[in-house]
Amino acid sequence: MSRFSDGPLPLPPASPRPLSPTTPINSHPHHHPHPFCHASHIAAYLDTYTRTHIYNNVSLYDRIIFNTRVTTTTASKALPSHRSHRSQPRWYLACTPPSGGKMVIVGTRTLIDCTGLASQPSIPAVQGQEGFRGLCIHQKDFARCEEGEGILAGAPCDEDEAGEGRGEGEEAHRGCWWGNGDGGDSGDSNCGGGGTNVSWVIREDGNGPAAFLPSKGAEGFYSRFVAGFLPCVFGTGNAGGRWWEGMLHRTRVGQWMVRKIWESVDRGYRDGANFGREQGEGMGRGFEGLESQTPVFWQNDSSGINQREDFWDVIADRVDVYRRNLKAIDEREITLAEEKGTGESGLTIPADLLIYCTGWSPQSALFDDATAAQLGLPVSIKYSESTNTPLDVAADAQVLSDFPALAHPPMYRRIEPALTPFRLYKTMAPVSENDDRSILFLGRLVVGNNFLVAEAQALWAVAYLDGHIACSQEEMERSVAETVAWSRRRYLNKGQLGIWFFFDVIKYADMLLAQLGLDSHKRKGWFGNVFSPLRAADLKSLLGEYNAKHKCKA
Repeated sequence: MSRFSDGPLPLPPASPRPLSPTTPINSHPHHHPHPFCHASHIAAYLDTYTRTHIYNNVSLYDRIIFNTRVTTTTASKALPSHRSHRSQPRWYLACTPPSGGKMVIVGTRTLIDCTGLASQPSIPAVQGQEGFRGLCIHQKDFARCEEGEGILAGAPCDEDEAGEGRGEGEEAHRGCWWGNGDGGDSGDSNCGGGGTNVSWVIREDGNGPAAFLPSKGAEGFYSRFVAGFLPCVFGTGNAGGRWWEGMLHRTRVGQWMVRKIWESVDRGYRDGANFGREQGEGMGRGFEGLESQTPVFWQNDSSGINQREDFWDVIADRVDVYRRNLKAIDEREITLAEEKGTGESGLTIPADLLIYCTGWSPQSALFDDATAAQLGLPVSIKYSESTNTPLDVAADAQVLSDFPALAHPPMYRRIEPALTPFRLYKTMAPVSENDDRSILFLGRLVVGNNFLVAEAQALWAVAYLDGHIACSQEEMERSVAETVAWSRRRYLNKGQLGIWFFFDVIKYADMLLAQLGLDSHKRKGWFGNVFSPLRAADLKSLLGEYNAKHKCKA
């Protein structure tokens, strides 16, 4: 499923020998437990894809300007609706070329921002972090950091940046991971199995640790049958799109069925991890602190896929887990804040490696606040008058009418949002009075399969820019309000930005393609369309169908 429809992904050869519980998974890049493969294999696939897809005798690879950073993006004063200005640039990008050369200004009539949500690291400020003498990186640099690889492998630490080595008999490398998501679990399971002493710190006042579901049966989440058990506004006519979805989400019997199924999924994840294992099997290292605080259904603390059979055992036996906030960072030490409600004083742990698994900033650094707010991008709440509009209030009432269960979330720590939500039509198009179709934003959402969504969004974007999608400003505003209201109810803290659709890949993709009037991805017969996972190969005829529908040249 992790590929494009027009570029098959060959599976890498399996590892010639099974990995032992003490072997880091990245020590053999071609090992692929279950249906998964190493990230380096996906990177190689993308490289090959760009080199082999050629249009007008120029490959995608040759169309990319590498090592160039866009620093700012500004709009021209002339609007494209003015006939005399249609040939003039609408957007200007300030670009810094390699080696710090002279800044270049690029003008364009149409801009598609594909920077997504994983471009700008979020690194919280901590007292003393500038004085840390070990290696300090963000999760984005984890896989390509050679110095970090040495630490993971337990290589001797001869000298630090100040030229001072460790004393004889001092403890080996210590790694500290800070964060609650899949960046933290990947590092911990690799380091924990590679000889490095690891501490995993998850802040006490956040959403809590992520849930990691078993990989077996993961494809089942991508069938329309399973999608029916998810309260989602992307279906035709909301919950009433299919009678059985209306029954599941609007009747007591249906809600009981949905609740029991998701309780089973949640129980399976927790039983598999065995968070309640006895002393000596991990409890002494705080392993119980990795149990999610809310049920998997609500996604309030995120989710991932457990790709190693020994994943939980390695962490339980080799990783120290702390549910505390970071107070300060010293040369080779991390000081944790006092544990709330216990009276315990702050704790200091040694560290040679500090990795921020703290995610990404959803704010764009390319636009000023005024432009960002006008486009529907998130800005500080201090900048905006209100995060709720009358349309939001009406949409919230409708969402609760369609999905009554969302009115009764579990107990959770509510975090007041610091940013306004995204207000992009279908998560891509800004809403404007003059139907300005000069800019789109792709990849500004959180889903379980980005390949599938990327294809659906790309085709929708082409249709939108070509004028094949007709929608009024009122319709767009109502749709945006509905999406934001639903996301907030459905995914709690994670849904506050209005773009968290983790379990809703199928309905989101179907919604976009239905708006284009395309159905070639649903030609597997009734049974296949309902019960079979939606795979990349099912999308292979969409481009041809679109070209035939609009009489476009291939």
